Amino acid sequence: MLSSVVGAARTQASEREAFEQHRTNLLSNLNRRIAIAKSQPNEFLVALLEQEKRQIEADWTRPLKISPLQRLRQSWSNLKTALANQSQLQVEQVQDEVGQPWWYVFDPRTGKTLYAESENEVVFWIEENRLGH
Repeated sequence: MLSSVVGAARTQASEREAFEQHRTNLLSNLNRRIAIAKSQPNEFLVALLEQEKRQIEADWTRPLKISPLQRLRQSWSNLKTALANQSQLQVEQVQDEVGQPWWYVFDPRTGKTLYAESENEVVFWIEENRLGH
């Protein structure tokens, strides 16, 4: 259960990171458009773009307000996702100490685990053990 809470926190953190990256990209694009408009003496366009930039910055400097009901719904959704994922076959690529890639597979229903050097080995092992069905 702790791993599901950690997973939900990671999801929220990655959503925040994606949001911040999106914001950064938008402002960067807007700054580039303002520079181009200034280089082609178009004061009307510059004024519009700067107004848009101020609106975006104002909207994103205010903290996001999430109601208690929204928080409860998000928590319930995270819990359902975590419980559903507990029984699913887990496959991920990992690296050892020297950077060599490996594949890690775990089937929580049977407790079987595999470390493999190639994706083909993983597929063969899954099919041979009839996992994921």
